[in-house]
Amino acid sequence: MTTYANIYAVKCPSYGDDDWERDFGKWKAKVNLLCQQHFGLSTDDLPDAAWADYYHDDMTPVDAIDTAVIDAWDDVPEMQEIWYG
Repeated sequence: MTTYANIYAVKCPSYGDDDWERDFGKWKAKVNLLCQQHFGLSTDDLPDAAWADYYHDDMTPVDAIDTAVIDAWDDVPEMQEIWYG
């Protein structure tokens, strides 16, 4: 029988899980590449955004950046101009 706890355990592995960290690292590398291509900066040099939350929400790197532009960086209108062209 599938329970909510079983589904949660599969969808949200522990932060200490090596697989999660490795997969998150690959995902974040794609986010960084896109940010560098569009903004000229990596995520370390941009204002903070909830990258781990976006990853756990199963967002693609493009969707995550789009969400960051709308939510986390809404006070920087230049980010929207650069991202949306």
